[in-house]
Amino acid sequence: MAQQAPINPFGVAPNLVQPQGHLAQQAPINPLGVAPAPKRRTTLGTLGLVMVILCAGVLGFYMWRIGHTYARLTDFGKGSSDMTDAEALRFSFKVWRDVWMELAIFGGLIGWILGIMATATKRGRAAGIATIVIGVVAPLVAGLLIIPGYLS
Repeated sequence: MAQQAPINPFGVAPNLVQPQGHLAQQAPINPLGVAPAPKRRTTLGTLGLVMVILCAGVLGFYMWRIGHTYARLTDFGKGSSDMTDAEALRFSFKVWRDVWMELAIFGGLIGWILGIMATATKRGRAAGIATIVIGVVAPLVAGLLIIPGYLS
């Protein structure tokens, strides 16, 4: 009777032949026989986090300015505003302010999406989770900044 190679408990015959030469210097493998996954860069999560933080700051500033401008338009203490309506409109709705506010909104949204992608693909998971949380909370805080702007 021919002798068979021993079979290990996993049902796979062990490799009885040892590799020769440069093949013997292979990368180590874990006990399951799978090479470890390469480390992924965390750039995506960090980029999303920086974008969301910067855009949240810009949006918060402009929401505060909207509240401040509205307070100057509706100054009930003096009976009339210290600005004419035309001055107030020029002051509050300048084109460059609108552009910066729109850039803050859309930039924050893009940063938030990058944070979701970073979390899902494990490319900066911690920064991605922080980005998601800040991206949800920032518009709420920016909306509330109208009140101190109005009161200033």
